[in-house]
Amino acid sequence: MYIYSVTKYNPDTRGKIDEWIDMSCIGDTYDGIDFTLEEYLRVEANYIEAIERIMDDLGVKTLTVSYLERRFHDYAYHPSSRRAFNALYPIRMRDMRKK
Repeated sequence: MYIYSVTKYNPDTRGKIDEWIDMSCIGDTYDGIDFTLEEYLRVEANYIEAIERIMDDLGVKTLTVSYLERRFHDYAYHPSSRRAFNALYPIRMRDMRKK
């Protein structure tokens, strides 16, 4: 069995430097740089590309999601993160937030 780990974190600095962790951080500043929706989307697109490349290399045509984390706790605190959430997720998924 193959096990892959796809992460934006550098193992050498993980937990040692202040860096964004999810879309609730949009609008915050890290190392003097504003974290934007565009940067979040760029990183998320890189995740998808990495998974697609792994799938291509292994000849995998489909995936099954066995667990989906629901982390909607912080989005009410940052107006920009609410905009990001609404831009990224369809109304049906947004309704899950209320449950």
